[in-house]
Amino acid sequence: MKEYQGEFRIFVQDAHWDLLRGDQRIANDDSDASIGGALMKGLNELVNKKLEGFIADKHRNLVLYFEDNLMLRIHSLRKSLNFDSTVPLFSIVVRGERLNIL
Repeated sequence: MKEYQGEFRIFVQDAHWDLLRGDQRIANDDSDASIGGALMKGLNELVNKKLEGFIADKHRNLVLYFEDNLMLRIHSLRKSLNFDSTVPLFSIVVRGERLNIL
């Protein structure tokens, strides 16, 4: 049985996010989602890019660093304030192990 090592998916719900190359914003959660719009073009930049690292910064944002100077910042402040504060803000699943970032 072959395993696909290094392949993953990102699902973001109820959170603001920004995709940046260096200091330049490529797309965010409010970008045009139509075919050919900024959101789809921006997210396509991540396809086949190597994840080089991640951190939870001092503001409790999850920051994913990709090759080609791409950075996906997922903000800890949720779009809706109606949530249980005991639920982790982020979960990362790696090889079946779950890492929660509170």
